[in-house]
Amino acid sequence: MARLTDNSYGKSRVRLTKVVRAGATHNLLELTVHIALGGAFEQVYTQGDNSPCIPTDTMKNTVYALGKRTGFDCAEDFGRILAAHFMEGFSHVDWVEVSIEQALWSRIDVQGTPHEHAFQKAGSGHRTGFVRAERGKPTRVR
Repeated sequence: MARLTDNSYGKSRVRLTKVVRAGATHNLLELTVHIALGGAFEQVYTQGDNSPCIPTDTMKNTVYALGKRTGFDCAEDFGRILAAHFMEGFSHVDWVEVSIEQALWSRIDVQGTPHEHAFQKAGSGHRTGFVRAERGKPTRVR
């Protein structure tokens, strides 16, 4: 007989662009977010009961909502915000992993001066952040 030993699921490749305005100077964050959840989801698989399931569209919309209403200036801070949201809001979630890729942008140079709110892609590299929150343990950030 088959037995479920471990389960997790999530939402990948949620794109978020955030413009942080500080007066005339703007900063641009372009993030690709991946969320994985683990916890008491067994009945989804063993009994066909989806009541403990957090829909992947909810995960996606949470990225957009928290991206809009919270302040952060790096991928790791946003990862902590997302992980805390899922851990605090859903008692049956045992752990959350948030991986974020941040595309790099630089200010456009206008007559030798960086423009306050115009950007260009700064190459093909990405900055990455990883956050793991687990019930009863300190949150880890890489």
